Amino acid sequence: MAQLNHRTQTKLIDFLLLFLLIIAVIIGIICFRMYFFQPDKTSENEFVVTKATLSQFTYTNNNLQYNIAFNIKGPFHTYGNNVEALAMYHNVSFASTKLPIPSIDELSITFNGQQGMSFGGDQTSELNRDKSINIYHITMKVCFMANTASSNTNGKKPIFYCDMHVPLNSNNGTSSSAIFPATLCDLHYGDEGCSLH
Repeated sequence: MAQLNHRTQTKLIDFLLLFLLIIAVIIGIICFRMYFFQPDKTSENEFVVTKATLSQFTYTNNNLQYNIAFNIKGPFHTYGNNVEALAMYHNVSFASTKLPIPSIDELSITFNGQQGMSFGGDQTSELNRDKSINIYHITMKVCFMANTASSNTNGKKPIFYCDMHVPLNSNNGTSSSAIFPATLCDLHYGDEGCSLH
C-alpha cells in the first residue's frame, strides 16, 4: 500500500512538473513575441502604394505617351490640405498633378497624356530592358504643403518617394504576368516641390 502511494505521489509530482514546464514555455513564447514583434508605432505615419495600373508607356521620336494610375494609402490629413504628385522614370520627370486631400486615408492618382522629352543613353538602355520584360521602374514623388505638425525642425516640407516596379497591362497583348507588390514610400524633407519643370 505504501509502495502504491509512493507511485501515486511520483506520478503527481511528474504531472505538476510537466504542467509547470508547459506554463513556462507558454510564458516564454509570449514574452518573446512581445519583445521582438512589437507593433510598429511608425506605421500610422507611413504611405503605401497598394495598387498600380500601367496601360501605356510608349516612347517614340522624343515623345512619351503614358497612362498609369496609383492607389496610395496614408494619413494625408497629417501633412497638409493639398497634395502634389510627380511621376518620374529613372530620374526623368514626365507628369505631375495636384489634388485636394481626400476625406479618407486613400487617394487615387492618375497620370494620363503625353510629354515631349529626350531620354539619355542610360534611360534608353533601361527603357529597352523594361520593355523586354514589360515591367517599368517608375518613381512617384508626393509633396505636401507643410503644416506645423508635419514640418521638421528646419521648416522643411515632407516629401514621399514611392519607388516602384510596375507591370504593363495593356490591351494589345503586350502585358506582363507579374503582380504589382504593395510598395512602402520613403519619407524625406526638403524645399523642392513636385511640379513638372
